[in-house]
Amino acid sequence: MDKVLNFKQGRVPLLISMPHAGLRLTPVVEAGLIPEAQSLPDTDWHIPTLYDFAEELGASTLSAEYSRFVIDLNRPSDNKPLYAGATTGLYPETLFDGVPLFRQGQVPSEEERVTYLQKIWGPYHRQLQEELARIKAEFGYALLFDAHSIRSVIPHLFDGKLPDFNLGTFNGAACDPELAGQLEAVCAQHPRYTHVLNG
Repeated sequence: MDKVLNFKQGRVPLLISMPHAGLRLTPVVEAGLIPEAQSLPDTDWHIPTLYDFAEELGASTLSAEYSRFVIDLNRPSDNKPLYAGATTGLYPETLFDGVPLFRQGQVPSEEERVTYLQKIWGPYHRQLQEELARIKAEFGYALLFDAHSIRSVIPHLFDGKLPDFNLGTFNGAACDPELAGQLEAVCAQHPRYTHVLNG
């Protein structure tokens, strides 16, 4: 595998990570996808475009080259679930709608999956950790903003319609409450858009 990520070092203590922006597929994954999955419907569409201001802002950026259908860079390497209830794992096997991702007998082998973990997931997370360490060494702290997008209605995963902005802080474990409050205040200044904290 050649290029597995895109990285630009910034000049302020902010790293914007885009783990689900990738569109590339491995030959094995591409050959096995059902027709409905070939358009990559669960991609976090337009994230690099939405955050194209990052360079001017001075933020570092890190984005995936490979699709989450190959390996989900926003999941732990041990594949422990992030959420209770319906979710997708490190190696997705269903679409967000609950439909199987691969044709019968075409799920990537364990050997393929180990390769994806070592050659795609590993480099992404090493770059993430290295940049956070560099920022912290330079500024004394580092801010990580994990940028995502998702369809607003996915009955298999969520009830009702999702808000326009979901500020996730892992219930306060991943973000200082004061900073979360400041982000909520910014969202509140734009009543045209709905928002929620840890929704």
